[in-house]
Amino acid sequence: MFSGSITGKGDIMKPNAAQNDFTEMRSETRNTTHQYSSVEFWVDELCIFYHCKVRDTSQNGLSILIKEDSQVLDHLKIGQQIQLKLYQNSLNAAIESRSTEVRHITRQGEGRYSGHVLVGLRIE
Repeated sequence: MFSGSITGKGDIMKPNAAQNDFTEMRSETRNTTHQYSSVEFWVDELCIFYHCKVRDTSQNGLSILIKEDSQVLDHLKIGQQIQLKLYQNSLNAAIESRSTEVRHITRQGEGRYSGHVLVGLRIE
């Protein structure tokens, strides 16, 4: 289970902090109808490829959803460089490989994504 700090709205939030206000603080317009369905990346410490869904995209990045109890979160840090494989919605589309940087790790509140963490990635 994730035991570190979680970034939220530019501040550090402890996992037990009150999480009722989830005002959008990301600077770029988000697009939920995008060409990518999921991503995959290698986690050295766990010796696994981790595959997860893309929540939304922007001009310079994307956000992925990771279950809040996933061991992967123990190995992601803000500022970390990650090489992603991006899978597109179209079955005939090529898989893209892109270098990204973790920009934020934000716990989601109640609702559709409850129990998940949003990880913001800037595409380099």
